[in-house]
Amino acid sequence: LMHYHLCDKDSIGPFVEGGNVAAETDAFKKVVDQVDEYRVESENLGRVLYQRAKAATNLSNSPQQKQQLLGDVTRLSRQLADQLSPMRNLQETLIVPAISRVV
Repeated sequence: LMHYHLCDKDSIGPFVEGGNVAAETDAFKKVVDQVDEYRVESENLGRVLYQRAKAATNLSNSPQQKQQLLGDVTRLSRQLADQLSPMRNLQETLIVPAISRVV
């Protein structure tokens, strides 16, 4: 729904200042697509992180396996935080202002 409203020339046209509807809708599409890409990557990373964390608590794992898994959890947590930061930045600086113009 957000993709439709921010990327459709007919929907966004009345809200575009300066009259360059095509350029603005293309820009919105690129930003929304980038946020979607970050979301998919973050979801996949979160799934792996959850699996590693769950495995780290498995009592049948050796101490060495648990240590390796906990290291993975730490590394994946950092990766997820690093990945969420630019996504949040795009949302706060571009998506939210765009939505506020349409709403």
